[in-house]
Amino acid sequence: MVLKTLNDVDITGKTNIYRAPYDIAVDKVNGELAVTDNSRIAATIPTLRYLIEKGCKVVVLTWVKRPEGVEEDLRTIPHAKELSKLLNQPVKQVTDCIGPKVHEAVSAMNNGDVLMLENVRFYTEEYIDDDAFAAELTNGYDLIVFDAFPQAHRSHASTTGILRHKPAVVGFYFELEYKSLDGILKRMDHPFTLIIGGAKLSDKIDAVKNLMTMADIVLLGGSTTNIFLRALGRKIGGSHVEEVSIEDHPNLDLNAVARDILSRDDQVTIFNSSESLPIRKVFIPHDFVVGNSKDDDSNPEVVLNNESMDIPAEKGIYDIGPTTAKMYSEIISQSKTVFWAGPMGVFEKPNYANGTLQVIKALNSNPNKTIVAGGDAITSLNKFGDATKVTHISLAGGATLDFLGGKPLVVLQYLTL
Repeated sequence: MVLKTLNDVDITGKTNIYRAPYDIAVDKVNGELAVTDNSRIAATIPTLRYLIEKGCKVVVLTWVKRPEGVEEDLRTIPHAKELSKLLNQPVKQVTDCIGPKVHEAVSAMNNGDVLMLENVRFYTEEYIDDDAFAAELTNGYDLIVFDAFPQAHRSHASTTGILRHKPAVVGFYFELEYKSLDGILKRMDHPFTLIIGGAKLSDKIDAVKNLMTMADIVLLGGSTTNIFLRALGRKIGGSHVEEVSIEDHPNLDLNAVARDILSRDDQVTIFNSSESLPIRKVFIPHDFVVGNSKDDDSNPEVVLNNESMDIPAEKGIYDIGPTTAKMYSEIISQSKTVFWAGPMGVFEKPNYANGTLQVIKALNSNPNKTIVAGGDAITSLNKFGDATKVTHISLAGGATLDFLGGKPLVVLQYLTL
């Protein structure tokens, strides 16, 4: 599958919709709403600078979270301000994404100007991929530059909808995400280690199952581990275990998923460890850090994972233990490809952070292919490590997991040659 890129068109002087991946929350900073994590905006700067240098009029289209109608706290004004800082040029914002206000603002643009439209999800038509609304979103533009890889799995008016109405190419950020992740699936260097952490398994199931067919070992951490411990009959006290709703996942039984994954378990002999513990294909932590709560790490203790494990109801598991962290580091250091999704524990608390910290140290020391995905994993990497020493950081969340899980990204039908 070959992407249609900026190199495939003459974009000079065109008036473009720039479909941006700016689904970014904002926080109050000194009394004003501001973007506090600008990583997705920063990732798009090379594309935008290229368009500006080519004399384009760049009209930025995005959604922000899930508003119900117009919500003042979810306007794109903070995003325009942050983009203006990163581009070092003014970015105007217009309080709509269709209609006379927009057409007037676009008409007033000069070549090289950038304009930010309002949150497209203020319109309910966006969610249902309303075709008339999608057509109006594209009215008056020459071309779509699609850089919204994190939204590539969504059928919305501003994704698949606009692509039905105007020719489109991908931006540099989209191209980087696609090629990096496609490289995992097609050009795997072994040993390949898959690290699954975080709080949720439900949104990672397809990716885990697909990647397990390629991975030499799967290292488990975070609250995701608790699902497997429950399937094994362990007494895990007040540890967090993901529960899924029938509405969101009508046919999903996480216990059955865990048992199915564990049924594929077998001995692995390609890794060496300084610990005299068996290394399994699906590595459930050998020990854990148990504490009072996720907010109280004042009395941590190490508990071994065995049949006699019995964590009291008032305590819970909040990190992998030191022996497990050491083994994970040794396995990562011997790997030629590592994909990490989700921290090993509640890394925000010092006494629950060691597992995540050791994984990051091992990743940063590995000179081979290392990929990090997911908001919390990226946050912890920026806190404890060096993001520049990782081969690729995927900012795409659900789209990344869908892609690695073998699901088609719905926008690709319009963005490939």
